[in-house]
Amino acid sequence: MALDSHRNRMPPESVAWMPPPLFELAAGWGNELHLKSMLLSSPKPSRDLPCPFPRKVFSMRSFLLTVCRFSMAAWVGGAALFVVTSVIEQSGPNFDSEIRDHLALMRFPFYYGFGFSLLGVGLLSGLAACGHPSVSKKIATAFFACASLAMILMVVDYVWIYQPLVELITPAGSAKSAEFVTYHKASKYINEIDLTLCLVAALAICWPLGTQSQAKTDSQ
Repeated sequence: MALDSHRNRMPPESVAWMPPPLFELAAGWGNELHLKSMLLSSPKPSRDLPCPFPRKVFSMRSFLLTVCRFSMAAWVGGAALFVVTSVIEQSGPNFDSEIRDHLALMRFPFYYGFGFSLLGVGLLSGLAACGHPSVSKKIATAFFACASLAMILMVVDYVWIYQPLVELITPAGSAKSAEFVTYHKASKYINEIDLTLCLVAALAICWPLGTQSQAKTDSQ
């Protein structure tokens, strides 16, 4: 009888489950909404960001852009140092005409060798790095225009000005004719223009990015 009375007091299966209080449901919904908002607002990892070209290509272009910037900056600095020391040697009273000719014959081949090498590497690496997000179209256009013109002027100076000058000062200490003065002035002016173009090209390719461009590059 006690067992039957205990069974009668047990609730049926249809009413065995009781809904939780309303405040518990509200708390659960609030936590779920907060979690969703955190997931939506959290930034995605950089590997999930879109990239216009493969990462290996991007890394290679970044390396080539670094080579281009280094080559242009190195040539501008080296050429400026060469010009300053050459002017001091040629205009100072410490060396006679023969020693000046010897210095010119020894040093200028290295000047043109480094110039063609560094400027050529800068042009080729800059061309291969085209499309890098760090360089806009305007900057790329200014760089290639100035660097290409500087290379053309260097070729003109070496072939049509420097080579005749070498013949005029060989052997060293020879008397300087009016033709030598003309070639010397032409070499001075064309080298000044060439160095200015290289400086503008180096400034263009090394110019820092804006905020938006920097954020785009970092994301890639």
